[in-house]
Amino acid sequence: MVNKITKLIALLIIMSNLASCQNKSQPKQIYNMQGFCIQDSLTYYNGKKFDIAGSVKDFIDIAGKPDRTVIDSSGGNSNKSWKWNKTGDEAYINKNKKVEVFNIKSIDPGKEYNSIEEAVKVHGKFDEYKEDKQPLDVRKYYIWDKLGIEIFVTKNEEINCIYLHTLHYSKTKQISKEDLENSDLIYNNAPKQEYKGMYTYNGHTVDFGKMGYDNWFKTVKDLKIEGESYDPPGDSKQWSRIISERNLSVEMIRESNELGSTDGFHVSEIGVVNAVKYIQISN
Repeated sequence: MVNKITKLIALLIIMSNLASCQNKSQPKQIYNMQGFCIQDSLTYYNGKKFDIAGSVKDFIDIAGKPDRTVIDSSGGNSNKSWKWNKTGDEAYINKNKKVEVFNIKSIDPGKEYNSIEEAVKVHGKFDEYKEDKQPLDVRKYYIWDKLGIEIFVTKNEEINCIYLHTLHYSKTKQISKEDLENSDLIYNNAPKQEYKGMYTYNGHTVDFGKMGYDNWFKTVKDLKIEGESYDPPGDSKQWSRIISERNLSVEMIRESNELGSTDGFHVSEIGVVNAVKYIQISN
């Protein structure tokens, strides 16, 4: 009798181990096959998994060819300066690309010259010359205008950060032509349309295609990311929502026009905007 019980227990243990192995070998079923899904620190788009730090080509294979690629840069220039030690005069290249000479002992405005040679004729030969070369920073973005998706990639064409633009900048402020063409600002990189798809976080889904521009509280509530355990825990209109997981960081940026901002449309003009501006996903 004891032998039969021992054999039965051993059989149950073997069956339990087999079931456990089968469960581990089978991929978990994700909660939503549409839009972006984050589940157990893994990322999916339209039901297909991709590595948040992997090759951008893998995401392109899922989402399709981007509408455009934006490459911009900053730095790469040289900051030049000159000093006249005896007089206290100093010079630099100003925003008008002119040589501007000023005196450190005076409150008078500086004087512009077309070149350093022209300045030397007036102030004499300078005593010190310094040139600081700025490193060139080249940035590359893949833009899906119709999907409202932007991806910033590394020099190795790996995903650095994904942005889901759920609120287009034109909804809340008037942008000048100069700002639109300024590569140092974000507007040229932003998709022309908003992200109107679904977004799922660990089994909880919101549909940005069915929400207006007063969606912040609904999004936070429906995704179950409200309360003291999330960063930041409070409810200030200026706060975003940050989720940090293993090899994954998600930040939801909040936009509100209820603070009386002077650089955008007032509530009296367009109504209340209290929305998710964009979702930033990175490793």
